[in-house]
Amino acid sequence: MSEITETETPDPRFKTVTMMLRDERDRRLKETDHWAYQDTPDMSQEQIDYRQALRDITKTYSSINDVTWPTKPS
Repeated sequence: MSEITETETPDPRFKTVTMMLRDERDRRLKETDHWAYQDTPDMSQEQIDYRQALRDITKTYSSINDVTWPTKPS
């Protein structure tokens, strides 16, 4: 992939798959938000690691088609 300069426009397909990746990541985070509420017991290290892996997913992947999602703990 070439570097984008100020005069170039990013490929709209790339933007779409990146947005899809972020949308799915956000959905998975929201699914576990209740783990982090102040009025619930402390999160396990496994839950903390899972949520961090989801937040970091866009640092590793740029397309939802290539991503390997972390396993959600019980």
